[in-house]
Amino acid sequence: TDSERYESFEQALAIHNHLKNTYELLNYKTIEVPVGNVTQRVDFILKSLI
Repeated sequence: TDSERYESFEQALAIHNHLKNTYELLNYKTIEVPVGNVTQRVDFILKSLI
């Protein structure tokens, strides 16, 4: 949590789930990016595009 977020954790989770479900209903493939530093996360995303 930080001062930039207005939602509670529960609200943020509900928003995340709603967005994920909506994208999947529209036939978009979603991926869960694992926790890590920026380099690790970018590497994961780039590898998932191949």
